[in-house]
Amino acid sequence: MEFARANYRDPAKERRLPEAISDHGTSRKREHEQDQLSISQFSRIGRDSKLLQNHFSGASEVELTVPRLVGFLEHGQPGLNTYNNRRGIVSIARASKGV
Repeated sequence: MEFARANYRDPAKERRLPEAISDHGTSRKREHEQDQLSISQFSRIGRDSKLLQNHFSGASEVELTVPRLVGFLEHGQPGLNTYNNRRGIVSIARASKGV
């Protein structure tokens, strides 16, 4: 019961995925402008973010279930690096919790 109370988030307050992706893009753009991200990294993040948004079509964080996330991560039989990069992109949706 304590776990449920500590981790419950009102669904009405959950941020939608497009908003989380937009905020993440703004943050990565700032990093690119400060020479912390190369143009290729910045472009890859943008492509993978768009793929994530298209795959989940405006879902909130609570709708990102394990089977749906695995489907996104394994889309198109990616290599290990691509899979890992997609995991990083998925973390932007998970980072929106509590907002």
